[in-house]
Amino acid sequence: MKNKNPYENTLDNKILQILKSNKFGLTRKMICEQLKYTIYMYESTHQTILLHHKRTTIYDHLQRLEQNNIVERFLYRSGDIGRPKTIWKLTKRGTQLK
Repeated sequence: MKNKNPYENTLDNKILQILKSNKFGLTRKMICEQLKYTIYMYESTHQTILLHHKRTTIYDHLQRLEQNNIVERFLYRSGDIGRPKTIWKLTKRGTQLK
C-alpha cells in the first residue's frame, strides 16, 4: 500500500511527479525545464530564459525533500571538463508516495 503524499498539490509534488517519470534521475536544470521555471544559462550564447521561479527555488525544494529522505542526489561525471553534474532521483521512500 502506498503512503499518503503529504506534498500533494504543491511544487514539491510537481517535482516528485517529474522524478517519478524518470527512474535514472534528472539534473536540476532538467527539472526546471520540465516545470517551465526560470532558468538562467550563462553559456556561450548568454541566453536567459525568463519563466516563473528561479532555479534556486527548485534547489530549496530539492534540499527539503532530500532532508526528508524523499529524494537523493549523486554526482555524475560525463567525461567533460568541469564540474560533475548533480543528479536527483527518488529514494525508495519517495517512490512509495502516491
